[in-house]
Amino acid sequence: MQGSILVKESFLQSDPATLEKFIRATYKGFLYIKQNRSGTIPILGRYLQVKEELAAKAYEQVVRPAMTQDGTLNEEMQKKAVENVLKRLDLKEAPPLSRIFDFSIARKVVTDLRTKGWKPGA
Repeated sequence: MQGSILVKESFLQSDPATLEKFIRATYKGFLYIKQNRSGTIPILGRYLQVKEELAAKAYEQVVRPAMTQDGTLNEEMQKKAVENVLKRLDLKEAPPLSRIFDFSIARKVVTDLRTKGWKPGA
């Protein structure tokens, strides 16, 4: 999901239900931000400690354009993210993407909420 959710593999294995609840809540927030510009800008302004006018610019120019369709990264975006880390850490080889990224629970949540027709504020 957008903004990255990182968990230990042991937690993923031992408590997937809690992780799913967290991802569900996070995705609902993602949808709120994506679909509710007027409600998001005041929150963003308070968070960034800037006037709403500047928060609106940040939303339009930075936040909204960076959001993916469903909050997950496609394979190309995953590769770019890994390449960036490799360069910064001066590493030569990355593990397989499947070892770093696992969007299975996120995609399950997205499918479930879409099937149910969930909308922010509904």
